[in-house]
Amino acid sequence: MAEASKSATDLLTESERAVTLRDRHRDYFVALAEQAEVELRGPDQASWRELIESEYDNLRLALEWSLAQGNSEAALALAIAIDSVWYMRGDPLLSREWLERALAIAEGSSTALRTRGLIRLSTVIWQAGDMTQSLNLAVEALQVAHESADLSALHKALNNLGLWRYINAVGGVQASRRYLEEGLRIAREMEDELAIATSLGQLASRISQQEGREAARAVADEALRLHRKHGDREHIAWSIYGRGWEEDPSVGMPLAEESLAIGRELKDDTLILCAIELIGWQKRFSGDYLGALKVFEDAVEEYRHPGRKWPIPWGVSWMLNEMAEIELEMADYEAADRHSAEALEINQKLAYKADLIWSLYLQGKVASAAGDYSKAKSFCEQSLALARDTGRHLQINLALRSVAEVALWADDYPTAVNAAEEARIYARGVGRGRDSLALLGNIYTVQGDLDKARSSFEEYLDSIRTHPWWPYEEPAGQLGLGRVALMDGEPETASALYGAALSKLQEIGHEPFIAWALEEFGALAASAKDFHRASILFGAADGIRKETRAGVPMSQRRFYEESLAAIKAGLVEESLQKAWTTGRSLGLHDAVRCALEGKNAT
Repeated sequence: MAEASKSATDLLTESERAVTLRDRHRDYFVALAEQAEVELRGPDQASWRELIESEYDNLRLALEWSLAQGNSEAALALAIAIDSVWYMRGDPLLSREWLERALAIAEGSSTALRTRGLIRLSTVIWQAGDMTQSLNLAVEALQVAHESADLSALHKALNNLGLWRYINAVGGVQASRRYLEEGLRIAREMEDELAIATSLGQLASRISQQEGREAARAVADEALRLHRKHGDREHIAWSIYGRGWEEDPSVGMPLAEESLAIGRELKDDTLILCAIELIGWQKRFSGDYLGALKVFEDAVEEYRHPGRKWPIPWGVSWMLNEMAEIELEMADYEAADRHSAEALEINQKLAYKADLIWSLYLQGKVASAAGDYSKAKSFCEQSLALARDTGRHLQINLALRSVAEVALWADDYPTAVNAAEEARIYARGVGRGRDSLALLGNIYTVQGDLDKARSSFEEYLDSIRTHPWWPYEEPAGQLGLGRVALMDGEPETASALYGAALSKLQEIGHEPFIAWALEEFGALAASAKDFHRASILFGAADGIRKETRAGVPMSQRRFYEESLAAIKAGLVEESLQKAWTTGRSLGLHDAVRCALEGKNAT
């Protein structure tokens, strides 16, 4: 008995020792997590990122112990640290369970730490696509921050809710700006320059959408200056990334490349993928479709590599969707179908509903391009139903636009108009309503309602002049308005609009859009029965399209085919081919000069 009793005592002692060791282990990693929260905003953040990532298993073990012991403060600190690892590695949804469990045992407490946990979970759930729950958590975070009387927590909660209001268009840009301005006021009250920089950076985007880029630039520059002052490499990268979206390629591309370099330096996959997307879009918007496609192809190869320690299927699907977007513009419908279908398959296995909505939208566009409108309609309706279910207004706008486009190509004008008008309502709150204006202009033009078409394009152009964004947008509007003028029997007005558009496109070097402008000039010549000149211009445009591998977009295909049919009817085959070949042989400069000067090439 004595020996048995001693064994029990030894076992109890060993158990107590194990508890003590696990407590010490927990306390050490809680302290590490709390210190990391500060250091991850400082000049040594790269080494701290590596440290936190290398200690992931220890952080997870300490979190499990904290949850088992009911230690809410420790659990929240550790869950937030784990979330930062998964955020850097591009898959924050994997931290959702940890955050939910930590917050469950902290329910009812009014602490700054709980505010931070609620903010993190709100962001994670937003990415999963549950907008209602995400909003509830964001509101709860603000309430807890007020109760805790912690200004830093209150600042974070206001910024989070401001971002949520913008992304989901609940109250739109104006509501978002009010939250952010209040957050900035608190940051100034705290005299916390990093908090001030964060608020300024987000405010710059809202100011840009309401007042234009020039008004926002000083605010964005001040945010960047403060981030640079404190050596916050991550937020330097996000600041210049945001600026990159608001600049033309000559300025935006170097910013995107700097952002990517910092992302690679910090081994931050979320930042890397975002910067890659921006680089691809900068190439796309300058007309370099092949270059943009290569950027996304390389990213797919990088993130699909079997040797990666942190596989990111979400990143692969994102880049596949980007490839499909480019391939649609290149009229490579087979490749677009293949890549968007692969992305769809990945997204159906994941919880990223926004990307699933996007994949369905792309599959609908591919089916429509192939003339299968029934299939296209099915995909677009699935996309819209899922978007409405998530409540994400930007995705609802995207899905509605796809419904409108498919209905237009199927000659279902009432559905097209209704969907485009509703899309405009959802987009208006986040400063993107003019995209729907251009779509409405195209719908009304095809429908033959030239007064409404003219009004839509004029409103579109007014919006661009008030708040300029990408340099190709104004020429696109001028080409659309010129087409309306040509159809309405106003060739001189059409010529002036086409000339203004082509001159601007030549200046910015957007070759696929230059091809579009040449085709519009060709249509103008055909309307005047100058079929020889029209054929030369169409041939020149064809040469550019072959060189850049840019297809005739669906939105222009009907007008293109009508004009081409008129040219073929007006010329014998031999003359048509000779003029077409002459146009194909023209260099870009000579083709533009031929269009603008109104003289045939010899």
